[in-house]
Amino acid sequence: MEEIGSLQTIISGLRLENIIDKEFLNQLNKKYADKFDVKVSELGITLLPKEESVKPETQEKGKLTLIIGQPPSLKLLHRSEDDYQKGIVVVTSQSDEIIKRFLK
Repeated sequence: MEEIGSLQTIISGLRLENIIDKEFLNQLNKKYADKFDVKVSELGITLLPKEESVKPETQEKGKLTLIIGQPPSLKLLHRSEDDYQKGIVVVTSQSDEIIKRFLK
């Protein structure tokens, strides 16, 4: 892995199709093989806070906590056919903390 900024890193030697369910990929190929080559070029991952991460002392008993805003996420992307062939994936997040944890 190579960090290319506080919100991005690059992984070499990975094709996104290798991390999704093979049966799902086979079904996509069956459905579209007559007209298309199916290539997994982008994958999005949303990171939702666990309930125990909400501090009970700040929450009234019997009340729900509503978190407004976009949850943290990771986006994995082959930027081009060349990146796909070489197994280069760019990982992006809107949070430098999320990228730092990814790199550990």
